Amino acid sequence: KKLAHRLLKEDKVSVLASDCHNLNRRPPNLRQGIKATAKLVGKTKAIEMVTSNVFDLIIGDQHRLSSP
Repeated sequence: KKLAHRLLKEDKVSVLASDCHNLNRRPPNLRQGIKATAKLVGKTKAIEMVTSNVFDLIIGDQHRLSSP
């Protein structure tokens, strides 16, 4: 947790994801992660980490990712 916080504060993280395994037993609920991340990097950046940054990663547009 300490390392994750440091990496977020140092702008070393581009994507926030879930370790969900299926939609029934362990659904991908990112609300708690977004809320905790927003306290460290701001709400806009936290939301980008689960939306546009993920999209950019999937389509291969790494120049648009908000973090290096």
